[in-house]
Amino acid sequence: MNKITIIIICIFLFPKSLFSQKDISSAKELYKIGEYEQAAELFKKIKSNKNLSKIYKTYFDCLIKIKEYKEASELSKNYYKKSGKNPSILIDLGISLSLNGDENEAIAKYEMALNQAIEKPNFLLSVASKFYSSKLYLYALDAYTELKNKNPNSNYSFQISNIYSQLGQTENMYKELINLILTNESYIQTCKNKIRTTINNDRENENNLILKKILINKIQKNNSITLNEILIWLYLQEENFLDALNQEIALDKRNNDREREIFKLGNMSKINNNFEIAESAYSYLINKKNKSFYYEECIIQSLEIKYLIFKKRKTNNSTETTKIIKEFESKLDDIGITNESIPAIIQLSDILAFHGNNLEKAKSILNNVITKKTFTDENIAQCKIKLGDILLIEDDVWEAQLYYSQVEKSFKHDLIGQEAKFKKIKVDYYSGKFNWAKAQLDILKQSTSKLISNNSIELSLLISNNLNLDTTQIPLQLFAEGELLLFQNKYNEALKKFNTIEDIYPNHSLQDDILFHKASIEIKKNNYDLGITILDEICKNHKEETLYDNALFEQAITYDYLIEDYKLAQEKYKEILLECPASIFVPESRKRYRYLRNLID
Repeated sequence: MNKITIIIICIFLFPKSLFSQKDISSAKELYKIGEYEQAAELFKKIKSNKNLSKIYKTYFDCLIKIKEYKEASELSKNYYKKSGKNPSILIDLGISLSLNGDENEAIAKYEMALNQAIEKPNFLLSVASKFYSSKLYLYALDAYTELKNKNPNSNYSFQISNIYSQLGQTENMYKELINLILTNESYIQTCKNKIRTTINNDRENENNLILKKILINKIQKNNSITLNEILIWLYLQEENFLDALNQEIALDKRNNDREREIFKLGNMSKINNNFEIAESAYSYLINKKNKSFYYEECIIQSLEIKYLIFKKRKTNNSTETTKIIKEFESKLDDIGITNESIPAIIQLSDILAFHGNNLEKAKSILNNVITKKTFTDENIAQCKIKLGDILLIEDDVWEAQLYYSQVEKSFKHDLIGQEAKFKKIKVDYYSGKFNWAKAQLDILKQSTSKLISNNSIELSLLISNNLNLDTTQIPLQLFAEGELLLFQNKYNEALKKFNTIEDIYPNHSLQDDILFHKASIEIKKNNYDLGITILDEICKNHKEETLYDNALFEQAITYDYLIEDYKLAQEKYKEILLECPASIFVPESRKRYRYLRNLID
C-alpha cells in the first residue's frame, strides 16, 4: 500500500468531528509529495476561519501549481479580510491575477500593498521581503527604500544591493555595498564575497572599471582607510600588484601603519614572479627613516630576488658578478648570520662558486655554518647540500657523496632528504652507474615534490631510452661526462664530449638532449641569438620529445631576462600554456605571462 493511499484512507476513516490538525498534516503531506490536486481538495474541505491561517500559504501555493488562479484569488481576498488586512496578502492576490491574465489589476494590487505598508510601517519589512521572494524586484526596491528612509539607524543596503544585482544594475549594487561597508565594517567580507562574483582578474573588465571608478570617487570625497583597503583588494584580484603597492605606500606615508601589508604584498608579488614589484616593496621598507620591524626579513627577501634574477640571467659578466657579491656581503654584514639569513648565505656561496670562481671562500662560509651548533639541523643540511655541489665542481666526488648521504640519512622522510638523494643518484649517473641510478630514480620519482619527481622521471627516461639501444653504453657515458663538465662550468670540454657523440654516433637518440645543452652553453657565453636558433631546432624537429617544453621555456626566459624582448617572451610563455598544459613550467609561465601582459599594455 503506497503512501498516497494511506493518507486518503486516513482522511475518510476519521469522522468530521475529528477533522483537526491531523487533516492539516495530511494535506500538507500530500503537498510535499507533489500531489497538489488531492492536497487542494483536502484543504478546501477543511477550510474554515479557524484553520485558514494555518493552511493559507500552502493552500494558495497548491492552487497556483494546479493553475486554479480564480480560486487562488478568492482565497487571497478572503484571507486578506480575515487577517486584519495584511498588505502582504495583496501581493498573493496580485500574483494570481497576473497569472490569470489580468495584469492591470495585478499592478493595482501590488501598488495597494506597497501604499498600505507605507501607511502601516509595521508591515513594511514583510511586504519588502514578500516582493523580493516573489521576484517583483522594482516593488521590493521601493519597499526597502522606504524602510531605509523610515529607519535610518537600521541598515537595508545589503538587501537593496541584492535587488540591484537581480535587476542587472551592477553600478547601483556596488554603491549600496560600499555604503554598507562605510556604515558597518563587519560586513566587509560579506560584501567582498558578493563583489567577487561580478569581477575577474582582467583589469579592463567593465565591472572592474565601474567598481574602481566608484571607489576612487568615494575615496576622494571621504578618504576612508576601509575604502582604500577595498581598492587594494580589487587590485589584488586583478593581480595588479603595482597599483596595490602604490596604494599601500600612500597609506603608510599617511598613517605609518601599513608595514605588515606592504611586506605581505612584497611576498605575494615574489611568489607570482613579479620580482620588480616585490623588490620595490622590500626596498621601501628597508629605506624607511625609522627602522621597520621587517627590516632584516626584507633584506633577506630582496637578496633572494636578486639571486633568482641573477641565476636566470646566466651571466658570465665579471662586473655584474662582483657587484652582486659585494651587495650580499654588505647586507649580510648588516643583519648578521642567523638562522633566518642562512638562505642568503647559501645563495652567496652559490654565486661565489659557480660564477665568481672563488671556491675556497664559498666553502669557508658554508663550513662556518656547518661547524656551529647554533643553527637548525635543516639549515645545516641545506649548507651541506650546497657544499656537496661545490665539491663536485672540484671533482671531489667521494666528499660530495658523503655530504649528500648525511642529509639523506638525517632527513629520510623530508623533501630536503629527497633532494639530497637525487643529487647522490646524479653523481652515480655521472660516474656511469646507470642501472643502479635508474633503479633508485624509479623509487624517487614517487616524491611528493613535483620538481624532484619530474627530474627523476626525466633522468630515468634518459637512461632507459639510451642504455639498451646499442651494444655499447659509450654514447650515454660520454653524455653523462659532458653533463658533469657542464655542471662544473667547463663549457669547451663539455662541447667536445657532445661533439664526439655527434661525430661517432650521428642521429643518435641523444641528439635533442645534446642540442639543448649546446643552446644552454651558447646562452651562458652571451651568444643569445645562436642559443635561441639551436632551441628552435628542438622545437621544430623534436616536438614529440620530452625536451620540447624545456626548449620553449629556455627561449622564454632568455627573451625575458637576458634580451629583454618582453613581447617575444610573452609569446613563448603563451606557447607553453597552450602547447604543453601538463608541463612543470606552466605555473611560472602563467605568472610571467600575466605580468608581461600588464607591463606591455
